[in-house]
Amino acid sequence: MPAILPDFEYDIFISYRHKDNAYDGWVTEFVNSLRSEIQATFKEDISIYFDANPHDGLHENHEVDDSLREKLKCLILIPIVSQTYCDPKAFAWKHELVAFIQQAREDKFGLKTRLTGGNVASRVLPIKIHEIDASDKQLFESEVEGVMRAIDFIYKETGVNRPLRPADDRAQNFEHTDYRNQVNKVANAIKDILKSLATREGTAASVLTDDEELDAPINTHHESKKIRTVPTVSWLYKLKSHMASNRGRWQIAAAILFISVAAFAGYRAGVKNIPRQTRARVAFDLQIEGELWGTGRKNVAVSPDGEFVAYVTDGIKIISLKSDGPASTIPGVSRARYAFISPDSKWIGFENIVGKQIMKVQLQGGSPVEVCSFEGSFNGANWYENEIIFAAGSAIYRVADSGGAPERIYPLHKADLNPVLWNPQLLPDRKTLLFTQQRPDQSWEIRTWKIGSNEKPVLLVAPGRDARFLKTGHIAYTVDHRLYVSEFDSKTNSMSTAPQLISTKPVFENRATTFTTGSSQFDFSENGILAYVEQNLRLRSGHLISIDKSGTITPITREARDYSWYLFSPDGQSIVAEVNTGEDTRRIEIINTKLGTSTLFLEKARFPVWSSDNASIIYQVDRNKIFRKPIDLSAPPELLFQLDGVDTLIPWKFSKDGRYLSLFAFTAERRWDIGYYDMVSGKVEMLEHYNTQQNEDQPVISPDGKWLSWVSNYSGKSEVYVAPFPGPGPRTKISLGKESGFAYNPNWAPDQRTLYYMTGAPELWQAHISTSGAFTHEEPQQIALKTSSNHFVEGLDIHPDGNRFLGFQLLEGTGRPLVYKVIVNWEQELIK
Repeated sequence: MPAILPDFEYDIFISYRHKDNAYDGWVTEFVNSLRSEIQATFKEDISIYFDANPHDGLHENHEVDDSLREKLKCLILIPIVSQTYCDPKAFAWKHELVAFIQQAREDKFGLKTRLTGGNVASRVLPIKIHEIDASDKQLFESEVEGVMRAIDFIYKETGVNRPLRPADDRAQNFEHTDYRNQVNKVANAIKDILKSLATREGTAASVLTDDEELDAPINTHHESKKIRTVPTVSWLYKLKSHMASNRGRWQIAAAILFISVAAFAGYRAGVKNIPRQTRARVAFDLQIEGELWGTGRKNVAVSPDGEFVAYVTDGIKIISLKSDGPASTIPGVSRARYAFISPDSKWIGFENIVGKQIMKVQLQGGSPVEVCSFEGSFNGANWYENEIIFAAGSAIYRVADSGGAPERIYPLHKADLNPVLWNPQLLPDRKTLLFTQQRPDQSWEIRTWKIGSNEKPVLLVAPGRDARFLKTGHIAYTVDHRLYVSEFDSKTNSMSTAPQLISTKPVFENRATTFTTGSSQFDFSENGILAYVEQNLRLRSGHLISIDKSGTITPITREARDYSWYLFSPDGQSIVAEVNTGEDTRRIEIINTKLGTSTLFLEKARFPVWSSDNASIIYQVDRNKIFRKPIDLSAPPELLFQLDGVDTLIPWKFSKDGRYLSLFAFTAERRWDIGYYDMVSGKVEMLEHYNTQQNEDQPVISPDGKWLSWVSNYSGKSEVYVAPFPGPGPRTKISLGKESGFAYNPNWAPDQRTLYYMTGAPELWQAHISTSGAFTHEEPQQIALKTSSNHFVEGLDIHPDGNRFLGFQLLEGTGRPLVYKVIVNWEQELIK
């Protein structure tokens, strides 16, 4: 079978040491799996050369190069890198890897190619089946003239270092990799490279198009762990700004003078006229529009030149500090998170949470440009001259701002990947990293580390997080979300002064939404401007409403409250709701749907769920404990079950027969995974055959108990899927992938003929389905409800009669406005 491009014999050449196949046939099994995966990934046939017999009978005394030259005329070489592969005397190394590299450098494509997203990839695509010695890694990288960016097939336990097999338990593997997912990553990497080469060749082969298949294999080439705001959790939180106090009478006088001027000329116009040499510390409030998006990450950025503030509200908004006027939206940017600004203040970098990419866009707008893709959760970035330093999961990387493959710079050894790392920054010597480390017990500490050294990182502050080095020689950081600064001594690598408190109130502490990852929202310019958001204790206020399919809205509740999670009872006569009472506390109330009156059921509890017999409420306490309490209060609460090893456990809904309680659990390593609690066996089962390395949440069991719907980032975007319950079985994507925003909150109609779900506009969609025999569905259609951003703030539930929906309507003027605290010449407060 010829290659898909002319002048080449094969598309793929598999290079390996035959001793790695002799023991258990691992390489043969991998190649067979890859062939099957490629058939499901490509529309046309892709040719693979795999020598199942050692060297086709070739030996060192034969004309090896001539014999293999034609076979090595391939587009991609896949070396199976083992503990024995990196040996210059070995046949595979000398006559396959080295020969291919030499040959590829001289052909029309060269050894490296630029992918369609802008990244550069080598035509050598290594598969690693063992952790190898550092000397072997160095040898390989020197040969390929680049960092070894291998796709790992490694199974690791204590004392174990062997190839990953299809039957291996993902939970037991320290690497937490799944064999099928890794094979799929290889297939997708191959597709990216072939597509790039075909584009350069000018070939319009259908095999390289991006048509979406509903039943396509899991796409984990760029593993996406998008952190979504779960619809059950209120993420419009409490923000309030206050004028900061001034120290010294001359400072007070300067502030009063500034405020007087601002009263006539406008706050931001006043900033323009403040002399930079003034010693006055001046503070004012800056009202902004929209809702801060993805507050598990730092989403406030002040430009280095102090000209503007950028913040993320799905897209990116810019508000000038030098002229009056509303915030402007950078065109072409959506689904963004974590804004950071280039040193020249002309570009804004951000995380594209759909594609798991670092992107950049010019301040005036235009098409965003991909810098690189990454794996794991994106935990912060800073921009220096022509490179970006960023954290992803448990590692810190650097990448050229012009694009390319990121280089891991910390830790040096993959075996040391353990704590989650955040917000890396280079200190002025450009040799020292400053970063925050999240320990397994969810505590936070700030450390420094000399790049490239074998030294252990130095503990700088504990507890502390969100560290940032300032030109004044201070390091700013937060403790309990209060903002502190302390002088840093670079010679001793330690804090030389006691910390001074800048903000006495929480700097946007949003634990309700982001659990253990809520970042403090503050930033500094290079010329002495500090902007931050303080927690606003003001609650939202609104009513629970019933909406029929014609769009008619009927208020239910008499009292306007901050309702955040709500469900109809099985008999439709009551509603159970979680109510935010302020200060990050929640209570559960039961509401009479006819009278609209509320009754307190329980204080300090979350995520209530009706039992199927209408007799009790199941709810969460302390993040991972699930309790049950009867409606008539005839018995005290009982601990139903507890799931150890997770940060947060959310009960979702019961199956109609009451046997299974669907749930999803959060861990910093795995993010969200779905499962269920069996009321008969008393056991929790996580649905590993449906869980991927993306988020899986909001599982709902069909009325007949045979199907499961849930929300997943399986295709790179938040979508609604259906599969057999409890499975395994094929999954079917229901949502279209082109509605307004991400899809969420699926609900089965009581007759099981329709599946409803929401999208982020907000919009309500329905898909007619059939479960008689094989699962089938019609294309979803939008239900023309008279919705607005004030409806369905948290989610949706369906009445047992199937004709009405339950939602939340926010009262006008009762939201939580964002107010930035802006301080000009903040450092003057530190003058003794």
